[in-house]
Amino acid sequence: MQDKKLVSLDLETLSTRNDAAIIAIGVAVWHPDLIHTDKWVILTQRWLIQPSSAVGHRDPATIDWWNQQDPAIREEVWGGRKSAMEVIKDFVFFIKDFHFESEVEFWAGPAHFDFPIIEHLIHLAGLELPWTYRQKKCLSTFAREMKNAGFLNQDVDSERLHEPVADATAQLMELLAYKKTLKRAANYEQEGND
Repeated sequence: MQDKKLVSLDLETLSTRNDAAIIAIGVAVWHPDLIHTDKWVILTQRWLIQPSSAVGHRDPATIDWWNQQDPAIREEVWGGRKSAMEVIKDFVFFIKDFHFESEVEFWAGPAHFDFPIIEHLIHLAGLELPWTYRQKKCLSTFAREMKNAGFLNQDVDSERLHEPVADATAQLMELLAYKKTLKRAANYEQEGND
């Protein structure tokens, strides 16, 4: 079975509602056809939205929470200069440019947070979703089930918490570690049955 392309998605927002205003989007991509080593991540991309042009709900409690985060990260993430509509169009075209079809999985952790929020903005921009419902995966659920099945914890901490590319990269590294563990277990099982 051929490995699928994997895209990890992370959002930074001004609310936790499904219509939250997004101020940053980060992705980390792993593509098995383009690498010849065990390299974890081959591509990352970040989009920053000018907070004053962010579209959606703004929660004062979330904004207060942002004020308590690392000032350097906050300044960076809040430093966008593009409008929400420019950014979401760039994001969708970036994803579609890979010609991802059924062989790609889009992961978020948790998926019930990131996907509804970004899909809300995609719909507001009048764009088609760049994925199908079958391609959306939840890293939080997958990791919990792996741990419940007795696999060692593979959590990877973000090097720059709340910076979307760092968080997306940490999520992707965790996912790849679990998938590698599963592959080894399957190979061990197969060798034992031969």
